[in-house]
Amino acid sequence: MMIGQTLLNRYEIEAEAGKGGMGVVYKAHDNLLHRIVAIKFLNAAGLGTSGRARLLSEARATAQLNHPNIVSVFDAGEVNSEPFIVMEFLEGKTLRGHQTTSIIDSLTITVQICSALDHAHAKGVIHRDLKLENIIITESQALKLMDFGLARTVDGERLTEEGALVGTFAYLAPELIQGQTANERSDLYALGVIMYEVFAGTSPFQGTVSAVIAQHLNGTVAPPSEHNPQIPAWADEIILRLLSKHPEDRPASAKEVLQVLKKADEVSAKLIAAHVPEITTRNNLPVQLTNFIGREKEIAETKQSIAEHRLVTLTGSGGTGKTRLSLQVAADLLDQFPGGIWFAELAPLTDPDLIPQAILSAAGMQPQSGKTTLQTLIDFLHEKTSLLVFDNCEHLIDSSARLAESILTGAPNVKILASSREALGVRGEQVLRVPSLTLPDIKHLPDVGQLSQYESVSLFVDRARPVQSDFTITDQNAQAIAQICHRLDGIPLAIELAAARIRMLNVEEIATRLNDRFRLLTGGSRTALPRQQTLRALIDWSYELLSKNEQALLRRLAVFSGGCTLQSAEQVCSDEDLVGISPYDVLDLLTRLVDKSLVALDKHPAQSRYRILETVRQYAREKLMETGQGEEIRKKHFDYFFKLATEVEPHIQYGPAQLTWLDKLEDELGNFYAALEWSLENGMESGAELIAKLWWFWDRRGHWLEGYEWTQRALELVSGKTSLRAKLLAEAGWLASELVYHQKSIAHAMESVALYRLLVDKAGLAVPLITLGDEFRDQADLVKSRQFYTESYTLFEETQNQWGLRYVLLNGFSTLANAEGKHEEVKNLLLQALAMSRKTEDKEGIGFSLLLLGHEEIKTHNYARAKDFYDESMRLARESRYPDMLVSCTRELGHLAYLTNDYEQAKNRFEELLQMNRDLGEKNGIAFALRRLGHLARIQGNYDHARKIYAEILSKAHEVEERRQIFGTMLEIAFLNARLGEFANSTRLFGAVETLYPVVYKGMADDIFTECERTKESCKNNLTDEPYKTTYAEGATMAFEQAVAFALNMLREPNQ
Repeated sequence: MMIGQTLLNRYEIEAEAGKGGMGVVYKAHDNLLHRIVAIKFLNAAGLGTSGRARLLSEARATAQLNHPNIVSVFDAGEVNSEPFIVMEFLEGKTLRGHQTTSIIDSLTITVQICSALDHAHAKGVIHRDLKLENIIITESQALKLMDFGLARTVDGERLTEEGALVGTFAYLAPELIQGQTANERSDLYALGVIMYEVFAGTSPFQGTVSAVIAQHLNGTVAPPSEHNPQIPAWADEIILRLLSKHPEDRPASAKEVLQVLKKADEVSAKLIAAHVPEITTRNNLPVQLTNFIGREKEIAETKQSIAEHRLVTLTGSGGTGKTRLSLQVAADLLDQFPGGIWFAELAPLTDPDLIPQAILSAAGMQPQSGKTTLQTLIDFLHEKTSLLVFDNCEHLIDSSARLAESILTGAPNVKILASSREALGVRGEQVLRVPSLTLPDIKHLPDVGQLSQYESVSLFVDRARPVQSDFTITDQNAQAIAQICHRLDGIPLAIELAAARIRMLNVEEIATRLNDRFRLLTGGSRTALPRQQTLRALIDWSYELLSKNEQALLRRLAVFSGGCTLQSAEQVCSDEDLVGISPYDVLDLLTRLVDKSLVALDKHPAQSRYRILETVRQYAREKLMETGQGEEIRKKHFDYFFKLATEVEPHIQYGPAQLTWLDKLEDELGNFYAALEWSLENGMESGAELIAKLWWFWDRRGHWLEGYEWTQRALELVSGKTSLRAKLLAEAGWLASELVYHQKSIAHAMESVALYRLLVDKAGLAVPLITLGDEFRDQADLVKSRQFYTESYTLFEETQNQWGLRYVLLNGFSTLANAEGKHEEVKNLLLQALAMSRKTEDKEGIGFSLLLLGHEEIKTHNYARAKDFYDESMRLARESRYPDMLVSCTRELGHLAYLTNDYEQAKNRFEELLQMNRDLGEKNGIAFALRRLGHLARIQGNYDHARKIYAEILSKAHEVEERRQIFGTMLEIAFLNARLGEFANSTRLFGAVETLYPVVYKGMADDIFTECERTKESCKNNLTDEPYKTTYAEGATMAFEQAVAFALNMLREPNQ
């Protein structure tokens, strides 16, 4: 990493803090949690895949440790196959350079090391490389153990500097030298060496590496008191026991060593008490058997809230990990609550009176005679600084609230961390909602190496590995893993249940089967609560706690897709006769469902929206169908959105309110699709009417493909010579034209024109005539194009359609005049269109008028004036968020930068253009943007990069409808190969292109046309006349597929 770079979009590298054979340590700033951290990049040479995996696995294990004398590990991962670990940043020195001043000083050091080791062993973590160099003394004189197992590679080599090998071997237990596996007692042997050095000031083993190894195996160790007579007998005894050759002769555990130290004498006992944190004796937190994934933000927020409030409640829907988060936070806070942290699981309780007993039992106490359980509990807690963790309060919410209030009143130093699906409602309560795990963007997945940054993906992979040890994210399964996480709403429990299915199904099969997720996601841990063993049981628990009316509303909300407004919920879900819910009841019931974490409230400036997780929605939909009311509610849902589309249709083509209404429809897109699906499945012609009403929404927001596909389904339903069929055909022709489906566009528009003529509908007829004018213009048939535009313009005049008049001026007559070289006429037409657009507040018309006026300035090389037009057009495009205009403005700004030799700016613009077209799924636009990027790479001499880009275009040639992009790419390859001396192959490509696509030079930029002529002349001069003609003829005989294959082969085999 370079100083100043940012790792994982989070850790900003500030300085190098140290370097050695094991790697490099950097000081960095954590931009998420605003703290200084240390990032260790490990030298990956020789590790191999399994070695890197072991390092990261051990880092994860170390991250579970929580002890004041152990360096905290915050994060771990890989960048470019280089493992790294993010740790607590410490300023200090290693114990190697520390001089003890007294036996008391030696004891202080020993106690801290021993306590840390005891904690690690209790959590199942073996250090493996305990030595003075791996112990830091901070500026505050605190000791910190670091590098738990991180210095050991897969083949046993050490990632340390060569000179440090002696230090490592000096602590090596005999059994490890003999090839046995490291365990707790091999760590204790190293502890003995450290204690010897700390007390005696010298190592028990001296000499060369081979001599030290021999002493480990067979040598007798002199008592440390021979080097320092002040060392007491008990210290000699425990150190020599730790250095026993046979593991069974050593103390059984670090805890036993601590007990020996406590018995030494009164001074030692007091010292020990001051330095040994009571971590294992003042809590009942259950040991977690799986890794805790992510949640750094939530952990920090919860800790901060506990610091500022006495009652903090974590709320959220079932399965979001409230319990696990509360346990992790509690474990992190152990040293802040000397009176103990007590975890009480309330889910199994059905009797509210048993809650105080559950908490008392958690603390290891029994009720006292003559006192109530509650009084015993408060008396026990009264003088203590303790944290109580109430888990799963929702089914006993009132009793839990009363108990919390009694404890907070009677025990002034106690704090409570509760988890519940709704808040307790106690005065002073701080409520934190636990969200689902972070999810990647399905449409723009990051690289495989970055995908595990997302908590949901990381959790899936972590839980899949115990089932399939070699499971990892690959290019092949990344999309399916991301899809699983998305479809399960990032709910941890659901993701864990899905990961468990890896035993029998691959990820693609799991993703496919999620349509029936309640059957698929079963078989959770047998030791978990019953409601956590299946996805259905999880939601059953929440559903059964609802009132009758709350259940009814939740069921009915299932008809909405993508959420709803209060107004739509009131109209669709109310029914006083059937379920006893009036429109006035809906807000109160929604509020209660939000409070109980089954509905989420998204506040927006214009209008708030309510939504339910897709998993809950599927469950509620099943419940709705069981009532027999499903079809009735879906009909109400359809009617509501049909009415909405009817209301907004006149406003979305153009005008001052266009953007507001388009945004409204965008918010409800999921609902429109759900309504359409239901209506078409039921053969309702009103579904086809709704599709016709959404025409200009699909066009203005770039949903051309979805709109076209819906229109095709509607045309299958609507037959006969009707206005609706004529409109649907016109819509299909328009959208097909946007998608560059030329033949389909003409066919649809022709049929629409014929129907409208039959129906004598002048207003309807004008629009498909526009489409035909556009299509024949693009095919260079200017005569036919003008005929269609002229008739359309006349009809728009008769019907007083200002948008239509502007369109024909701007996109029709001006483009025809441009093709005929009548540049003065073009300007006049564009200025007319601009004036008309300003008058009607048509931002699309204004933007495109300015864009085309910019084109005219380009022709006269007035680049500054052109940029002014383009910038104003781009501003309007961003305001209106009309994709077609955004794409056009970005394209022209890129071309302008290219013309002014600002290649870096041109590259940036064309990369923006590429991403826009990828977002839109616009394959022709993707090919165009790639071709321009390839051209820039080629003219700047970056031939390898240009080849890669050209290959990407041609490898998907069958997907690109607009052949000029493919043939333009072939010309680029011809230029490149001629530049490299491949004149024959370049000539063949010219022959193929000019024969297959005679209009290839039509509308071509002047510089490209000039390069074509120059390159062909160079080929002719180098091959001479007759060979040139023969070679050109060879290319002219190629079919399209042959030409593509030939060009691709030229890219694979340059200069051959």
